[in-house]
Amino acid sequence: MKRSILALCCLVAFTVLVYADTVRVQLSNTPLNHQKISPTFAGFSFEVSGILAMTGKHPNGPKSSFIKLINNLHQTPHTAGSNIRIGGNSADESWWNPTHKPNPPGIHYSITQDDLLSYEAVISQTNSTIVIDTNMRNATSAEWAVAHIKGVADTIGFKRVARIEIGNEPDLFGGNGIRPHGYNFKTYVSEFEMYVRALYSAIPHLPKPIIQSAVFCCEVKDFDEGYPGYIKQQADIELTTSYHRYPTDHCNGHTTTLELLLQDRAAAGQAGLVEPWVNDAINAGRKFVVGECNSVACGGQLGVSDVFGAALWATDFMFNLAAVRVDSLNFHGGAGSPYTAISYPSASSNIPQVRPLYYAMWLFALTTNDYAELVKTEVTTSNKFIKVWATRTPSLGEKVVVIHKDINTHQSAEVTVVPASRGSGVAYLMHMVAKGGVYAKDGISLGSVTFDGTQSGAPIGRFVRQTIHANSAGNFVFSVAPATIAYLQIPTHGELLN
Repeated sequence: MKRSILALCCLVAFTVLVYADTVRVQLSNTPLNHQKISPTFAGFSFEVSGILAMTGKHPNGPKSSFIKLINNLHQTPHTAGSNIRIGGNSADESWWNPTHKPNPPGIHYSITQDDLLSYEAVISQTNSTIVIDTNMRNATSAEWAVAHIKGVADTIGFKRVARIEIGNEPDLFGGNGIRPHGYNFKTYVSEFEMYVRALYSAIPHLPKPIIQSAVFCCEVKDFDEGYPGYIKQQADIELTTSYHRYPTDHCNGHTTTLELLLQDRAAAGQAGLVEPWVNDAINAGRKFVVGECNSVACGGQLGVSDVFGAALWATDFMFNLAAVRVDSLNFHGGAGSPYTAISYPSASSNIPQVRPLYYAMWLFALTTNDYAELVKTEVTTSNKFIKVWATRTPSLGEKVVVIHKDINTHQSAEVTVVPASRGSGVAYLMHMVAKGGVYAKDGISLGSVTFDGTQSGAPIGRFVRQTIHANSAGNFVFSVAPATIAYLQIPTHGELLN
């Protein structure tokens, strides 16, 4: 009997030490791209017709839980809050109509002073900025756009308006009925320039530059081929240029899978697609933003966009875009759409439903705070679905994120992190996990802190960190389970400052 127990103990001990995969991460002192990550890198995008269901509507105050959820993402208490874009398809279906005249054909939403004052109430309490997307439906007159932006000037001014977009995804206008079939890039540029002239003529104090140009989305050949030259030509009025990215879609009855979302094409592939345009923008002295993005186009898909797997994707997606020097991005959502980061059961409710995507945004903010830079790493792994990113700041030290995106294995991977230089020999580890696994919609936590059950938007619980001491070689060794994220902090002086 004694011998059997001993054999069993040995078997258990042996099993604990066996890992399905290994990951070795060599950190360096070399920045990846010499670009500090903006404290407003990860922002939000909401429909013109849907944002008030998120924020609350003037004259009622903004939803306090929404304010708190935005403020949770501040990299430090004094940095700017997340940028909020107000646009989407409804931008070209909305007009400035404070007197409530009948809507013309194609227009389904009236923007009034109450809308603008509702935006202002949120951004004033979050130290945020907004992007306003205005209507480009009319091919021959900018009248609606001019009235809208004049309304902005007269109601809230431009102090917290970071950028103005003209139209939403005009590369699709020839196929969605806004323009005739055959609408092309050359015609678009002519119309865009007409709109810009009209705005600056009617509103002399409109800041210059303030335009976020392009707002393309969909790899339409004519538009994509003309894009690099277009970026260079708009120097006097263009502050930033924007391209939308959705790696999968749920449009016109199409369906996708979580397995597809976790493929490299959905993260690194998206960064590779925009990288040439990012370089064009930077070389022209401007910034490139992914002004609208999410997991699955056309509202998201249940069981893909609203589950923990989407947080695995989003974390890797954000780091990939930061790696190619994208300045910022805006995750689209709102109301009860499957892909939204924050939801409310009704427009009047102040009790939020915090979705998996929000956890990814929160982790990214923690990892990149204090204007962190990505650092070069040399990663050796037996599993291509395990992704590693590292950041550094002089004050906070190094932070390493290990994303285990392999949902078809059941054993953990062993991770060895080799610091760039020997420090105090102490690091701190937390895991982001979902109790129900990769398809869970709740039960998510980072270091035992969760947003499940929050009524105020504040996280619930206190961080529980595991102290990791360097081994005799000076390396930090730990494990990461499939469909989880490990977050390792290696502070400069051995003591956590945040």
